[in-house]
Amino acid sequence: MKVLAIGLVLLLGACAHPDGLRVGMSRDELDSRFGRPAAQRHDADGDVLIYSSAPLGERASAAHLDAGGRVVSVEPLLNTEHFATIKVGTWNKNDVLTHFGTAAEFSRTRNYEVWSYRYREAEIWYSLFHVMFDASGVVRETQNGPDPMFDPSFKNRF
Repeated sequence: MKVLAIGLVLLLGACAHPDGLRVGMSRDELDSRFGRPAAQRHDADGDVLIYSSAPLGERASAAHLDAGGRVVSVEPLLNTEHFATIKVGTWNKNDVLTHFGTAAEFSRTRNYEVWSYRYREAEIWYSLFHVMFDASGVVRETQNGPDPMFDPSFKNRF
């Protein structure tokens, strides 16, 4: 019996998300605990609410709600696996916003508007993932690199 209780505690701990989002929470609980989501979208299975620690944090999470407004799953978003879902040439700013939330930084190059997301690559390296949009707001390029905020070689540049 003791082993079963320990296993249950470990299983529940694995379901808990670092941001405090948990399966079973109601939309009212989300609103009172986390406030307004950074973004949201409606998928075939229900609403998806995006909660982000931007601009300084490197985490964003999606809370997938069922038709009754309860969280049925939680997934971390700012990682290589999810960034790979971006469809260059197809996605626009709204697609990126409703899949990843608000970017940490916004900038421009000669050809592109750039949205940069802080994340921990492989949960180790502080990184920035850049999404580049053309003048019509379509994703044209993506790339990642070290986050200068955490890179000692950049310390004297700020």
